[in-house]
Amino acid sequence: MQAARSSAAALALVLLAAGCASPPTTGAMQAAAPATSIATAPGTVAVRVTGGRATSELEGPNITDADFKAATEVTLLGSRAFTGLAEPDQARYTLTATIASLSKPYFGNTFTVELEVGWTLLDRANDRVLLRKGIVSTGTATTNDALAGATRIRLAIEAAARANLQQLLRVLATVAY
Repeated sequence: MQAARSSAAALALVLLAAGCASPPTTGAMQAAAPATSIATAPGTVAVRVTGGRATSELEGPNITDADFKAATEVTLLGSRAFTGLAEPDQARYTLTATIASLSKPYFGNTFTVELEVGWTLLDRANDRVLLRKGIVSTGTATTNDALAGATRIRLAIEAAARANLQQLLRVLATVAY
C-alpha cells in the first residue's frame, strides 16, 4: 500500500513538472525573411499542407495542417517569394507541404526535435513541377528555455518548423521560374 502511494505521488510530481501539452503557435513557427532578397516568382501561390496531427495528451504537441499552412503563408508573404497568396483555383503556383515525420523525445533536459517535410512546387500554367525536395530540420530547447517539459517540447517543435521554412526559402531562391 505504501509503495502504491509513493508511486502515485512520484507520478503526480512528474506530470506536474511536465505541464500540459500545448500546440505550437503559428507565429513562433514562421521564419524570418532572409537577409538578402530573393527573386519574386511571377504569380500568386496557394499553399496546401498534409500529414499534420493534432496535439493530444497522449502524444503531446504536434503540428496541425492548418497551423503549418498559416506559418508557411506568413513566411512566404514576408519573404516576397511570390506576388501574393491566392485560392487554389486562382493561384499560378501550388506549394504543397507533406509533413512526413515529427520525431520528438518525451524525457530529458534538452529536447531535440526532427521535422521532415516534403515540398512540391507546381506551376499550374503548364503543369510543370518546379521543385520537389525533402527538407529535414531540427529544433532544440533546454531547461534554460523552459523548465516544464511540455513547454520545452513545444519550443523545440516551433524551432524545427522555423528552420524548415528557413531552408525552404533558401531552396526557393534557386528555382528557375
